[in-house]
Amino acid sequence: MQDIYILQSFQNLVINIFLKNQKLFLIKLFLVASSPGGCAFEREVTPPDWVLDYWHPLEKAQYPEYFARREQRKKEYVQWWEKQYGKPNPADLHH
Repeated sequence: MQDIYILQSFQNLVINIFLKNQKLFLIKLFLVASSPGGCAFEREVTPPDWVLDYWHPLEKAQYPEYFARREQRKKEYVQWWEKQYGKPNPADLHH
């Protein structure tokens, strides 16, 4: 009987603390991981464009139009680069 009384007293204490500090509890509830102050704030990483070059051919086959357009644009970019800056010297291509 005494254990039940202690448990009820503890529950009442917790409820009273919650009601008195309700604003504090509500603020904590809305702190999402990706919001400022959250553990994952500004952790979203945008992968660089070259990552798509390393996709497996079966992955690329799921998006044939996109990768066909991508290859065409890469060729156009190389042509623009060579027109703008000239072809690279083969001696400078090694690491």
